[in-house]
Amino acid sequence: MVARWVHAHSAFCAGPFVKVNCAAIPGSLLESELFGYEKGAFTGAYASKPGRVEMAHKGTLFLDEIAELDLTLQSKLLHFLQDGRFSRIGDEVERSVETRLICSSNRNLEQEIEAQRFRSDPRSTQKIPTPCHALLLMHNRIQVVFCLPLPTCQKFPLG
Repeated sequence: MVARWVHAHSAFCAGPFVKVNCAAIPGSLLESELFGYEKGAFTGAYASKPGRVEMAHKGTLFLDEIAELDLTLQSKLLHFLQDGRFSRIGDEVERSVETRLICSSNRNLEQEIEAQRFRSDPRSTQKIPTPCHALLLMHNRIQVVFCLPLPTCQKFPLG
């Protein structure tokens, strides 16, 4: 698995490796799984729970099947990428983390963007070249790696 290799050979290797299979978690639950929630935020939230983003602090967060995120959750993820801050559901406190984010998809994201099922701004604001197989970039304090199933590969340092 490329994501584990990137994690193991990076400055983040001493931190946790947190994997989220976006295709396996229903959209309505994925936001709370990623960003966590506070006690009383919704029915059944009997205690506060950190999300996977928070659990990946000083480590790597691997979002497998990123194309499965709905547009609303893509927007919240984009805000997190832009400034490294997020709020748990039902919380007014903003939290910040330093993490490497690795995303993968078995879909052609260019086609998903054209079909308006995937936001173009994470790629355009990050200046991710097309096509690429693996790319590491730094945006604020978040390192982002996109692993896409495209035929050609451009090599970038894994730092």
